[in-house]
Amino acid sequence: MTIEEIKNMLASREMDALITEKVFGVSTYQSFGGDYMIKSSTVKNLNCPHYSTNIEYAWKAVECACEYDNVFSIWNIAKDGSWRVRLTSRKEPAIFEASADTAPLAICRALLLATNE
Repeated sequence: MTIEEIKNMLASREMDALITEKVFGVSTYQSFGGDYMIKSSTVKNLNCPHYSTNIEYAWKAVECACEYDNVFSIWNIAKDGSWRVRLTSRKEPAIFEASADTAPLAICRALLLATNE
């Protein structure tokens, strides 16, 4: 994905699957019903968490990213109500920033920018 595609990506189950794969390193697949599921040899029918729409799940992704020596900042811009996120890598001199109307979506965009290859 390009940087612009990530910055404009909407909250979706596809985004949730990408976070599952790129941040947590867990494989996913799309079920016959269209939802994204976690591949597991021990548990069947395990849905990908809703990272892009649920702050509790989005924060778990932040915690995972911070385990790899990253610094995370989030703030609300009062004028327009949007959220900005900055993820800074201490290992590499890199800063990844994203914004969105909701905190979970801004978090997911920043995490996808940081893990984009």
